[in-house]
Amino acid sequence: MLQCEVLMVMNRRAKCAAGVLFVLAIAAGVREADAQVKAGVLIGVNSASLTLPEALLPEESLDLTVSVGRRMGLIVGGFVDIPAGKALAIEVGGLFSQKGSSITISIPGVVSGTADTRITYLDIPITANVGVAQFSWGKVHLLTGPSIGVKIGARSKATVEGQSETQDISDQLPSTDMGLVLGGRVEFKQGVLAEFRYTHGFTDLSDGEESVKNRVYSVLIGYRFGSAR
Repeated sequence: MLQCEVLMVMNRRAKCAAGVLFVLAIAAGVREADAQVKAGVLIGVNSASLTLPEALLPEESLDLTVSVGRRMGLIVGGFVDIPAGKALAIEVGGLFSQKGSSITISIPGVVSGTADTRITYLDIPITANVGVAQFSWGKVHLLTGPSIGVKIGARSKATVEGQSETQDISDQLPSTDMGLVLGGRVEFKQGVLAEFRYTHGFTDLSDGEESVKNRVYSVLIGYRFGSAR
């Protein structure tokens, strides 16, 4: 049983690494093949949450308080950027992205605990990259388009009074998550990037009648090979 669990973890990590390296390899290859097509890398942090309806939360009684918070996670990967006009490009990315949510439940003076849910995806956003302003130091872009999240793994960790228990919940969630990306990017002439994006998930992660969906804010920095468009 332990060997099976170890193999499952290793398989998920291998899938994640292979996915990100595959996109980066394509980016590097495309960059060498065509100078007009740009490639880049991104790294940053997610502030993620799940839309948890009240019906899925414990009833508040006996002074029980329930707080649904955001979960911080890593986002890292690469992209290729294909020109489609003077100020327009189609951008395809591959991003290792940690999403989920954090819930705190407590009865003051009696007991308190947290439930941390982490869902790891290989996100593949396909966005329109529109240049909206140009300055002496670089350009400002808007990003929007669909994103497909391929689930790599998921776990839930419950902690009560210092005691923790972790459960693999990968089989309880859909294998993909469809979403919409909206964001903005500042690109300096040196190729350095600063970006903010919001990903609005459309896929219901719950098997029940109540809907549970991903909501993620991301702050990233990066580098795009070649001069700014």
